[in-house]
Amino acid sequence: MNYTKTFAALLGLTLIAAGPARTQVRCPVPAAKIAFPPTKAADFAEDLIMTSFFTTADVRGCAALTNLAGVPSWSYCMPGYHMFMTRAVTGGTVLLISNSSFSDYTVSEINLAGTTLHSITEAAANAQLSALGQQSVIDFNHEAMRLPNGYTAVIAHNEALYTNEQGGTPQNPVDIMGDEVLVLDTNWNIVWTWNAFDWLPLSRAAPLGETCHPCANNQTGNCCPITLAPVANDWLHGNSLTYDSTDGNLIMSLRSQDWIVKINYANGTGDGSVVWTLGAGAEINPMAELNPPNIPSPWFSHQHDVEVWTNYTPKLLTLFDNGNTRHATDPGADSRGQVLSLDETSLTASIKTNVDFLFYASGYGTSQILANGNYWWQAGAAPGPDSNRGFEYVPSGYSGITAYSIQFADTAYRSFRLDAASGF
Repeated sequence: MNYTKTFAALLGLTLIAAGPARTQVRCPVPAAKIAFPPTKAADFAEDLIMTSFFTTADVRGCAALTNLAGVPSWSYCMPGYHMFMTRAVTGGTVLLISNSSFSDYTVSEINLAGTTLHSITEAAANAQLSALGQQSVIDFNHEAMRLPNGYTAVIAHNEALYTNEQGGTPQNPVDIMGDEVLVLDTNWNIVWTWNAFDWLPLSRAAPLGETCHPCANNQTGNCCPITLAPVANDWLHGNSLTYDSTDGNLIMSLRSQDWIVKINYANGTGDGSVVWTLGAGAEINPMAELNPPNIPSPWFSHQHDVEVWTNYTPKLLTLFDNGNTRHATDPGADSRGQVLSLDETSLTASIKTNVDFLFYASGYGTSQILANGNYWWQAGAAPGPDSNRGFEYVPSGYSGITAYSIQFADTAYRSFRLDAASGF
């Protein structure tokens, strides 16, 4: 039996035939299970799923394209390398971050034939940063995303020793790991930088006190390629960027701080100052947080994939609320999908949607508003063997109604819904 065609016939899916560029499955794609078949309210236009799986230790990362039944039509991996997908780009390319050791990070853009179209290595970036008089970086991590003008914004870590912040003393300095945003032009040269050490309060340590240690090739988890000390404070842990087309600025998620910050990028002319901060304990032009549904412990913590949606009035933010800080004080706390409505004139953020997933996922996650207005959230590290779970919800009140759900037997960093018109 042709499972894909049978699934499509039963559920009304339209299958897009795989073109020549996406017919090769190069690495194993985890098994899929339909947890909730699509209802008539589901988004059938965006019937492709691009997922960054972590897979086995031998493969160490696989980007895969499947249909809504979980059947793969394309996948890509780099044997011997750690690799993960950050974004799919309209036109049929994919942005990746990879490394074989912990000193050779590379950001790449590939097409679906696996051809590298652009790349920049950590060493090349640091040579450019030195020429620009900027601080060097120790990796690329968490984000590479395409800006509307064809430029690419990347998150990288940096580090510095401090004797008067976060417990450091002259006799025992503390290593603090920060974040740097690098913007690359269409030739993949650095044309704009933002250094968190210049703009954010070092006096505010991570609320949960996260630290990280130097990485070895056989280590995962809370390690980082620090060089100045045996352990560093994971001060910010920036994990996503999104572009606000209304003012040309960047919005960044800072997981360790439970903050979202807007950075004055101004399409490359901005000075990097912080326009506002949103989240518990926000300090720089803080947004007031409104809670119309009166949800206990309403606000996000240790969030992933903060996205801005400017085609709505007022504009919306979506995010995957992992909820680590809530969970630290309440072991029964669940992860959630949130949609926030922003009023940047009055500096207020209001909860529009808050979906309880009924489980706790400490890391990873995706948020997206689909073409038909439905919400897509992906939990990349849910409990149990089917740890990558995708949920589509129809907005309804302050919550939502399930329209479709799929699970994969693997952890995953991100998982986006796409349509064939985007080049995939």
